[in-house]
Amino acid sequence: MSQGAYDDLLQLRQNVATLVVESRIVINSRGRSLSVPFSPAWAEAAEALITGTSRAEFLSGAGGGLNADVQDTAERFLEALDGIGALQSPTRPTSVPAAVLERHARSLRYFGAYETSDVDRFGYLERLRSARVFVLGLGGAGSWIVYQLLLAGIGTMTAADGDVVAVSNLNRTALVDADDVGRPKAEVLQERLSSLFPDADLRFEQQMMAGPEEIAVAAHDSDLIIGAADTPHRTIRLWVSQASLRLGVPSIQTGGGRVGPFFVPGRSACAGCLQAMLLARAGQAGAAVLADLDRFALVAASTLSPQPCADSALLVQEAVRHLAGHQEPATLNQVMQKGPNLLDGHFLKLAPRDDCLIGCQTHGA
Repeated sequence: MSQGAYDDLLQLRQNVATLVVESRIVINSRGRSLSVPFSPAWAEAAEALITGTSRAEFLSGAGGGLNADVQDTAERFLEALDGIGALQSPTRPTSVPAAVLERHARSLRYFGAYETSDVDRFGYLERLRSARVFVLGLGGAGSWIVYQLLLAGIGTMTAADGDVVAVSNLNRTALVDADDVGRPKAEVLQERLSSLFPDADLRFEQQMMAGPEEIAVAAHDSDLIIGAADTPHRTIRLWVSQASLRLGVPSIQTGGGRVGPFFVPGRSACAGCLQAMLLARAGQAGAAVLADLDRFALVAASTLSPQPCADSALLVQEAVRHLAGHQEPATLNQVMQKGPNLLDGHFLKLAPRDDCLIGCQTHGA
């Protein structure tokens, strides 16, 4: 669809329900309804608005059939739909290129359900286009994360991974093949993703982080930090949270069968709070019990390809919610904990803790 088509787009919001009830077409939007008699002409008009059309095409095409019986019926139908909030907001000028609008036509329909008086669907897409994300780790989960973030419309991304592609990576790592074995993951993924997303600004580095200071330097100009690395085990999650805390930039992590928590410095719990809670629950056995739990979770989370794919999808959804701003992340003060199968997970409630392993509640106090 061209930019011109978006300038005059007529389309029902995604959360609008269209039903046929007792020989009438009922359109429901946020508890308010509009109904019209069922007929082929009305059905065609409703279908055109579900899929999207221009005002001129609607009035001369599907809506034109309505005007045969009553003068200006199509115009009054559009006014009534707008009155119950069923139509997406009028389009305003946008800096997003036409080719990008066409690629994200379905995303625009999704965001149309969340339009407010302050932000329309184009505004949400523009936020994603202007967002800057740093991703640590480009393995089983990380490779899918960077790929899905770019599919979602993220405009600028930096990433770091010090490892090379191994044969054992080929069953769960996105966009790599046998010819890439021995090459740096960062190099391979930047090459592939630059080809797929030529309009994105990508800077992937082959770097193994040695502490939170290095992570903070790499992520210093980011709007969101994403942790998808697993070495050093457990400690890397604390390093990511420490970098997030020092920069005052939100972060979210995945690993060990978990997604979250979404950490907003000064507002919510972090990975240090999570580990402190798990240690407290382990009681006297402490770290030994926690290590056993982690070993079980890692086996469940990293061996089959659906596991890192699922983790990455959940995490990217959380990232998009935050960066677009249309919803609050679901993993704020809780963690999605998966079991050995994808469908037996649960949310683990979490709260900021005074005994946080990185002192996130006392930082800057």
